[in-house]
Amino acid sequence: MAEPGLMPTDLASQYRAIYRAQFKADIAAGTKQPLFFHLLLLGIHIIPALYLAIPHKRRPWLYHARWLVLAATTSFHVWMIRTTSSTNFAFAYGTGLVASWGIIWNFTLLVWTRPQWDAKRVERFKNTRSRGGSSASSANGEVGRRPGATNGAIGNGPATQANGHTTPAATTSLPETNGNASRASPEQRLRDRKRAANGHMSNGSAVEGEDGERRMQEPHTAILERANCNGHSEVPGDVNETSASQQFVYEWQEFPESAPFLTRLDWAVDIATTMRMTGWNWAIPVLPPYRPPPWFSEDSVNQLPLEFVRNDSRQGYTRVRTRGELFLGRFVLSMLPAYIILDACATFMLQDPYFVLGPNSLPLPPHLAAMNPLWLSFRRTLYSFVGIIAALQMAWNFGALCLAFLAPPVLGFRADPWHLPTMSGSFLEVLDRGLAGFWGSWWHQTFRFGFAAPTKWLIRQGYLTKGSTAAGIVGALIAFVQSGFLHSMGSYTTVPESRPWDPPIFFFLSGVGTQLQAVLARLFKARIEQMPRWVKRISNLAFVFIWLHITCKFLLDDFGRSGLWLWEPVPFSFVRWLGYGIPGDFWWRWDRDSFPRWYTGKHWWTSGIGI
Repeated sequence: MAEPGLMPTDLASQYRAIYRAQFKADIAAGTKQPLFFHLLLLGIHIIPALYLAIPHKRRPWLYHARWLVLAATTSFHVWMIRTTSSTNFAFAYGTGLVASWGIIWNFTLLVWTRPQWDAKRVERFKNTRSRGGSSASSANGEVGRRPGATNGAIGNGPATQANGHTTPAATTSLPETNGNASRASPEQRLRDRKRAANGHMSNGSAVEGEDGERRMQEPHTAILERANCNGHSEVPGDVNETSASQQFVYEWQEFPESAPFLTRLDWAVDIATTMRMTGWNWAIPVLPPYRPPPWFSEDSVNQLPLEFVRNDSRQGYTRVRTRGELFLGRFVLSMLPAYIILDACATFMLQDPYFVLGPNSLPLPPHLAAMNPLWLSFRRTLYSFVGIIAALQMAWNFGALCLAFLAPPVLGFRADPWHLPTMSGSFLEVLDRGLAGFWGSWWHQTFRFGFAAPTKWLIRQGYLTKGSTAAGIVGALIAFVQSGFLHSMGSYTTVPESRPWDPPIFFFLSGVGTQLQAVLARLFKARIEQMPRWVKRISNLAFVFIWLHITCKFLLDDFGRSGLWLWEPVPFSFVRWLGYGIPGDFWWRWDRDSFPRWYTGKHWWTSGIGI
């Protein structure tokens, strides 16, 4: 309910002032604190990375110590949820989102997976066969490569699974030479690859000698087809010349157990901060494949350029290989339109009291009061959905551009556009697969690896059978429960009183809808197969729209209660500048509470840059 005397015309600005005054009073009383950036990174990235940088494969007691790390990080994130918020309404919601994700992510890295045993990433090295190259260049690193990186060489072994795709035999890693394969001479790498082809693979993966020799003699096109690298138009006529002209080669890097601490820390920080596992053999399956390009020729020392690995996926995720293409696609074609859309949504949404307070009994502006209730409900759903998509596109692509253009001096190859695929897939996934395609392919898959990790662990332990109906149901339930948990904690950390139990209901019902549509598809399979494709697509779209529109009330109502829509997403409002805002609205939207600043407290955890 509105306070007495509040004018509906400036309801948003008045409630911003009320909520911010309330939060500042809580800070002064010592019951709340702002969101400090060093604390934001501590539990979710820094602590797990430090632990994963310490070798524990041969130290069972140290591996068991992960439970202490997990207890510490979980307690820390629970404390953050209970004590932290922000005067910036997006960061207030994001506090609970990130802290709860920190709990899920630490369980993923420390319990559901074993990174030091099973994870490996694609690393880049100087091509010692390139013009002007030498053995020393391989040992001393390469331009853009982080110092001290180590790697196993690549051999022609059996096909393995990575990122949901069948990878070529050429991408199987070998044991490190003297603890550091990057320091091995080219001759030693060549001997290792020949040994791999004759059946001496690491990790007990042996290949028969004749099979290795047969693979070595395969035509280039056959290797490309088996490697799923046929995204390139044609194979170069002289592979040797092409390989020799490449500045870099790409190889798998397992955990560099015997390398210096900073090298191990580099590896651990990478896996602890890469949510979709881009660049790793654990990359989520909807992305373009992540693996080194295949090797060619009998001596297995020629490798195709990186662009020969497919840069798109069946689900419609794509990536580019140059920063120019990245800037054009992400800034010009995505961020600029998203900015205008987000500006318009923010302007028109805040003229509706529903987006300021959530469900309420305040009188509506005349243009909304005259609407049919069903159309008004649809309007609110549409504005919310479009606003969320535009905000995600803005944030996602801004982060990608910052990584690509500002981070290379620090991250090197990790900031290459190859590691920055698009946020979402093709909308055809929704039309062809319905609600399962909406959540499982088209919607951003930022949290997918963590959401799927418990189910994969249950499958590995033998509690579930891969591909079974039970595994599908349990996997969907676990994923949607975790998603509900994230948004529930986001609601909890906002300044206004909200209903954190509502978002989990929405995500649970999304899981129910996904399974319901799958059951209906199986029951009417014969009839559905006889329909034209356009009829099936319209039916899928209708089911998705109706189900989400009916169930989204639990989530969107809570967004309004939590004050999330009070966040000003753009600094300069073109729409308000053109006169479409509430009377008195100014075109510059950000104030001092929208920016981080320095806070001084009694302890290190209450001092620092916060917002």
